[in-house]
Amino acid sequence: MKRFKLAGLVGLFLPLAQVTYAEPLIWGFQAEQFEYRAMDGEDAFVWDFDALAGSDELKFVWRSEAELGLTSEDFEKLENQARLQFPVSTFFDAVIGAYADTPDGAPNRYAGVVGIKGLAPQWFEIDADLFVAGNPFFRFEAEYEALLTNRLILTPNIEVNLPLKDDAARDRGAGGAVVEIGARLRQHTH
Repeated sequence: MKRFKLAGLVGLFLPLAQVTYAEPLIWGFQAEQFEYRAMDGEDAFVWDFDALAGSDELKFVWRSEAELGLTSEDFEKLENQARLQFPVSTFFDAVIGAYADTPDGAPNRYAGVVGIKGLAPQWFEIDADLFVAGNPFFRFEAEYEALLTNRLILTPNIEVNLPLKDDAARDRGAGGAVVEIGARLRQHTH
């Protein structure tokens, strides 16, 4: 009799197990920057990457961005995010997670993150996030990959950080946007 009860319980949960495994597990690593920078003063090692695991319906993403001074071994910039990403439309995902900004020589900042990430018309990659904490701010990033040839790619980008509250410890005023504009030229070799 106990076997029948156990079989009945397994039979109740079996359809749920099939739904859970309907999506294949995907994982990956994408590095936007992984470079050595020779600069006046102190050289630096810089990275900007995403590591992800999950399915098309729900992904866990670890995002890290840093700039490490090679002589002083101090992090001028060190940001890490643990994010859950799920689709809200064909080309956009909603994002929710936690953010930690822990550079050397500056106060640490921790925040919750809500945002949207995706591919806008004309193939612009968009990432818009609101960081909610004691010192909230909004970040918008956009980039476009322009194929100059089949192997030569120009990627212009813009990043806007907009503090929503004064942060005297980091010399940032509410509404005083910090804008970074750049371009990266790369060549694919096969």
